[in-house]
Amino acid sequence: MSVPPNLSSAPRSAGASAGEQNAGASRTVWIYVWIGIGTAMFFYLHLFHFPSVPIFHGGNQALFLDHAEHMLHGEVLYRDLFQFNLPGTEYLYYILFRCLGVHLWIGAFALLLAYSTIALLIFFFVAHGFMWLCRTAPCHCFSGYLPAHLNRRDSPLV
Repeated sequence: MSVPPNLSSAPRSAGASAGEQNAGASRTVWIYVWIGIGTAMFFYLHLFHFPSVPIFHGGNQALFLDHAEHMLHGEVLYRDLFQFNLPGTEYLYYILFRCLGVHLWIGAFALLLAYSTIALLIFFFVAHGFMWLCRTAPCHCFSGYLPAHLNRRDSPLV
């Protein structure tokens, strides 16, 4: 799969100066910064009431938060706590609890980080010519992560 000429890392012309190439790289970085800020603000407004009250969305998120809190008090996953899921969610919440303390907003904050990271990855893949991956990845990534009111079939976001 070929990369479009304006997104390739090769110089645009043989006479392009280093300043012009640095300006192009700087513009690319700023695009990622603005898209990151925009997606973070979009998902923040869906996950929190302003300024910092998390919106309850239901689901099994409380179970993962409870396991992370037990792990914070010294219990060991799959010895003292057990569930038929991979341990990534519990360990993410555990790390956030260790770094930020045990708070109600940690679950929504973890979703905000995950949503923003996935959106930036999708933009990166589109910008670098991996369109085939972007056609299938959002369906698999977002289908289990969106809150119930965004995951309906009649929703314009799906």
